[in-house]
Amino acid sequence: MSSIFQLKITLKYTNPEIYRTILIDKGYDFYIFHLIIQGLMNWTGEYYYEFTDGGLKILDDNLPDYEDYVLSSDLTLQEVFHKQNDEITYVYDEEDVWEISIRLEKILPRKANQAYPVCIDGKYNSPPEDCGGITAFNDYLSNYPKTKFDGRFVGSFTDDYDPGYFNLTEKNSFLAVITKKYYEKSDLEINEELLDFSGFDGYNYDEMELIVSKEFSHQWPIILKNLSDDWLAKVPILNMILFVMKRLDEDQTIRLTAKGNFPRNLIQDLYFRGFYKEELIEHSPLKRISEDDSFTIRLTHILLELLKYTKKRHNRLSLTQKGKNALKDKNKMLHEIFITFCNNYNWGYFDSFDNEMIGRFGFGYSIILLAKYGETMKENEFYADKYYNAFPNLKYSKEEYADYWNKNSYYFRTFKRFLHIFGLVEIEEEHFKYKIKKSQLFNHFFAILPPVDLTSQSLGLS
Repeated sequence: MSSIFQLKITLKYTNPEIYRTILIDKGYDFYIFHLIIQGLMNWTGEYYYEFTDGGLKILDDNLPDYEDYVLSSDLTLQEVFHKQNDEITYVYDEEDVWEISIRLEKILPRKANQAYPVCIDGKYNSPPEDCGGITAFNDYLSNYPKTKFDGRFVGSFTDDYDPGYFNLTEKNSFLAVITKKYYEKSDLEINEELLDFSGFDGYNYDEMELIVSKEFSHQWPIILKNLSDDWLAKVPILNMILFVMKRLDEDQTIRLTAKGNFPRNLIQDLYFRGFYKEELIEHSPLKRISEDDSFTIRLTHILLELLKYTKKRHNRLSLTQKGKNALKDKNKMLHEIFITFCNNYNWGYFDSFDNEMIGRFGFGYSIILLAKYGETMKENEFYADKYYNAFPNLKYSKEEYADYWNKNSYYFRTFKRFLHIFGLVEIEEEHFKYKIKKSQLFNHFFAILPPVDLTSQSLGLS
């Protein structure tokens, strides 16, 4: 199993320090890594770049191949980073000359339930491109906010530029798009959003860019609404997580099994509360179940870990301070669960379908399709065809049963093990045929801007 690098990416000569910490597969090449840095820094990739460790120089793929240089797409991270604290420098823009240090902090085992790459930490907003380089940037910060009105900086810094702004969710939404680039190894440019959008069901190209690349940002056309207590009670995965957290709040700690799973008495109490019924368990003669028998209970455990609501020490589980605070606001907790599921969870963890990105990539488009067509029951094929029409690169194409794999992977990833466990769809299953419609909860949970409203916004897609 491939190892994961924890890399700290720091903009040099900044005080306070502007940095991003990411977990990334060691097999990524430096061209993909360059795109990741650009996204983490809100830059456009318009200018020349290079990586250097003092001897080796890794060159921008868009330039000719020079002697003693290596093109960024020809070298992977694991060929340069070998041990903890190995460090290289990334230089971007030959005029402003932004220098970024990249240090290998840790080499970690891959977690099967975690999606990579993922940004786990960061501080402060990055400087805008074309603002004059680090000296001009520091000059701007030295007397902020008065410098907002200084004529020297007009055109370089927008009126709404906030030096303290950093949004981890926005960064991870971008990284989810970059992941597709890695899996497909396509020749499409970053400004093509990594996919050949050929059919959008009424949305134009710019609107699809927004739907795919701006997930959970203020520009995303899907808004998560707050729910009343009655509607919150209809969200299965929220209530399963709440049940475990309240038990931890009462008992302080829970002893896990030797495998690190929930104990059987907790599992029995949790499942037979009836938050979510699973067919295999309901039709099983077994009276006692383990965590491995139930995908929703296993998922509950995984999400608690990814959300950092719990911590494990000496094989005992307890609430973190973040978890204790989360109990004070159920709506905020639900939004955090939903965003973490979409951005940080490996959607392929419970199945045998090869392409991890099916369903997860462009999931916002699936939500929009359901909002438009989901008043009545429709077969899975109806939605699957529209999804693959928009994202054809995701299709299985060579396997003998490609059509079966395409439609079933989309169904299980999008409906059965995503929207259904959030209580957002109703499903009818008969003889391996699946029909779906949106639940009553759906319209209370989402507010969705139609295409005409999207195009009227300032998209800011760069």
